[in-house]
Amino acid sequence: MNNCDEIYILEWNKSKYLVLTSSFFLIPCLYAYFNNLYLLSSILGITSFFSINFWRKATYSIRRTIDICVANMGFVVFFYNGVCYFVMSKFSISMYINTIFIVYCFYLSNVLYENKNKSWYKYHVLFHMCSLYNQIGVIYIISNYEKHKNI
Repeated sequence: MNNCDEIYILEWNKSKYLVLTSSFFLIPCLYAYFNNLYLLSSILGITSFFSINFWRKATYSIRRTIDICVANMGFVVFFYNGVCYFVMSKFSISMYINTIFIVYCFYLSNVLYENKNKSWYKYHVLFHMCSLYNQIGVIYIISNYEKHKNI
């Protein structure tokens, strides 16, 4: 164990909220599973696991590096699928607007973190929640596309 493993990015009394919102990724994970979208379900399950594992003890460690890599992979897969399967649906406009909130919350959490503002994690919690909505939307659109494709 090196010294970085003991430097906390966020103490537990705040990181517990990120553990909670990371566990919420299991909701679209199950939704994807029950819609036979096993790849998306697996990605969300893995993302949730590594995110929870990091935020339970948020230090500059290998767990952080793995979490960042897995989260980026999940983002790329969901963004790609969102673009490829995009159709006008009841989620479309709200997902566009929500994507702006996702980018804004992520950006603001990083800026505040870099400026040592102790409220940065609140925007990361919001980032998780906004991401959750778009994950469910992408799964909904793909599952409906697959059902109608076979008709």
